[in-house]
Amino acid sequence: MERFEGRLHAFNQGLGRVEVFLATFFIALLLVLNAYAVSARYLFAYYPPWIIEVSEGLLVYTVFLGGAWLYRERRQIAMTLIIDHAIPKGTLRQSLKVLGEVAILVFALVTLWQAAVYQPILFQRQTEVLGLPKNLSSILVPVAYVSIALSCLE
Repeated sequence: MERFEGRLHAFNQGLGRVEVFLATFFIALLLVLNAYAVSARYLFAYYPPWIIEVSEGLLVYTVFLGGAWLYRERRQIAMTLIIDHAIPKGTLRQSLKVLGEVAILVFALVTLWQAAVYQPILFQRQTEVLGLPKNLSSILVPVAYVSIALSCLE
């Protein structure tokens, strides 16, 4: 069992590095593309119509990959005031923390299931400007929830 836990931990650490790299890359790309769009608008009176569709996808990618990384690193906002200050250290406090992790795991799995169900529907639709499948902007949502579920299991 320890061997499995070690491999899961190593996999999650690697996945976290990939997530933070991609989220940083996507936010930088978003910045560059929007700087280009603003420059084009004010210098040449032209606004590239595709910029909104691409920016939407990059923003969704950044939020979900960054959110999964934040959860893995325990850097997300958490309401633990009652557990940390009102409940004495011991079995009850640990049980409540485990219950919270189970609730997050269930939420992640239900959301993953719904995202997986919804992806084929979006795939059949196209974006207005570029004509790409509409699921491209949300394709990383299931990936992020798999990542969160793996973090919960660890």
